[in-house]
Amino acid sequence: MAQEEWFPIDVAGLDPHNPGKSVYGAKVGSKRLCLAHYEGKWHALDARCPHANGPLDGGKLGEGTVVCPWHRFEFDLKTGQSESGGYYVNTYQVKIKNQRLWVMFNPRKRWWKFW
Repeated sequence: MAQEEWFPIDVAGLDPHNPGKSVYGAKVGSKRLCLAHYEGKWHALDARCPHANGPLDGGKLGEGTVVCPWHRFEFDLKTGQSESGGYYVNTYQVKIKNQRLWVMFNPRKRWWKFW
């Protein structure tokens, strides 16, 4: 079994324990992420909406979802699944360590990707 590899997320001026807003854009290497803080927990998703390549990191926080600003497609923060059109985005584990956010890029397995 491969060892988990975590990468630091840099978001200028962000206090991971007291975020000022709920949705952020971040970059780790060449990977763009949408970070969302919801009910005291951090979530990381792909930053682009698969419907029309809209910027999820510029979206709004819904009830456990990130809402794409272009066509209002909603993506579940835990699963990445959208109830509109069968779309999904990858989600990633996030942790706080040493006053910083960290992400692991092994996407969580989803049952609908196996069909």
